[in-house]
Amino acid sequence: MLLTLIFIGACAVEYVPKRAVWAHMSTVDEVRLEKDIPFARMGDALFLAFIHIESDGDPAAHRPRSQYYGLLQMGTAASTDVGVVNKDNLVPLTAVSSFVDYMHLYKKYHGWSPSRMAVCWKGGPGTCKKLGELTRKGVSLDAAILQLERANPKLGRLAEYVRRFRVAHSNYTNWLDEGNSPYQTESLIGKVAMWFKRGAQS
Repeated sequence: MLLTLIFIGACAVEYVPKRAVWAHMSTVDEVRLEKDIPFARMGDALFLAFIHIESDGDPAAHRPRSQYYGLLQMGTAASTDVGVVNKDNLVPLTAVSSFVDYMHLYKKYHGWSPSRMAVCWKGGPGTCKKLGELTRKGVSLDAAILQLERANPKLGRLAEYVRRFRVAHSNYTNWLDEGNSPYQTESLIGKVAMWFKRGAQS
C-alpha cells in the first residue's frame, strides 16, 4: 500500500525543467525572429528538448577527446555542412542558428518530424535518408531506427537517443501547454519575441 502511494505521488509530481535549459529561450527567440522560423516546424519544446539531452543547458559542454561541442553538441560533419569554422568555441547564438541551418538543409529527409529530426541530428542525413527508405517500405519508424542502429555500430545508441528526445519533447510540450513560459529575459529582442509569441497564440 505504501509503495502504491509513493508511486502515485511520484507520478503526480509536476515536471519542472532546469533553469539552465530554458534560460536559452531568449537565444532561440532571437534566432527565430532572424530566420522567421514557423512554430509549427520548430516549436519551443523542440529546441528545449534538444538542448536538454545534448548539453543540459551548458554552452561549454564538451567531453575530453570528443568531436562534439557546445549547447547542441555540434560535430565535425554537421559544422562542415553549415559552414561553421570554429565549432569548438560556439556561443549559444551560433549553436542554435547553425542547428536551424542544418535542419533546413536536410528537411527533405526528416520532413520536420521531431523523431526524424532527432535521427538526423544524431545519425546524420545519410541515416535519416535510409530511415525514410525503410519506412516507405512499410517498416515501422521504431523498428527502422533499431535496424539502422544494429547495421551501423558507429551510430551508437540511436534508439535510446530518440527515446530520450521523445521524453524530453513530451515533458517540455506539456510544461508549455500548462501555461508556463521559458521566457526569462528583459532584453529588447526577448520582449519583441514574446510579443510575437502572444500574437501567434491568440
